[in-house]
Amino acid sequence: VNVDVPTGFSLVANPLDATSNNVQDLMPAVNMTVYKFTDGSYEIATYIAAASLWTGPNFEINPGEGVWINNAGDPFTITFVGEITEGTKDNAIPAGFSIRSSIIPQSGTMTALGWPAEVGDAVYEWDNAGNTYATANFVGVWVPAEPTIEVGQAFFASSPQAKTWSRDFVIE
Repeated sequence: VNVDVPTGFSLVANPLDATSNNVQDLMPAVNMTVYKFTDGSYEIATYIAAASLWTGPNFEINPGEGVWINNAGDPFTITFVGEITEGTKDNAIPAGFSIRSSIIPQSGTMTALGWPAEVGDAVYEWDNAGNTYATANFVGVWVPAEPTIEVGQAFFASSPQAKTWSRDFVIE
């Protein structure tokens, strides 16, 4: 799966289960900083091309998770290689903010992707070109509109309580 990363910030997801889902194995060797948001704080890894060096922790980016990427250079493409996860897969959504993505590499609306919507949920998609968020709130329906998530796209989720986003998928 190819995911284009423009200059600036992007929310990116690893849609496939690789042999290693570590940031240093998934990301290409280009100048970038990768931020993983976990339990209210960030783990930060930076690749410095001039030194051919990663700094910071070698954290995992598993299917269903997402990261911020700050690309200070030219646009590039990340090519994710791995397996599509089959069967029933659970994505733990904590109360409060988290960066999430579909655990199955499919695009669609939040409803089509099986998001367990509850009143008070919010989804924040990053608009790189506008340098802003497109926000949708669930109040029984999505307002102003239901988000559509692409393969390899992550988003900030805000949930009033912890829940599980379960997906069933079988390759036929």
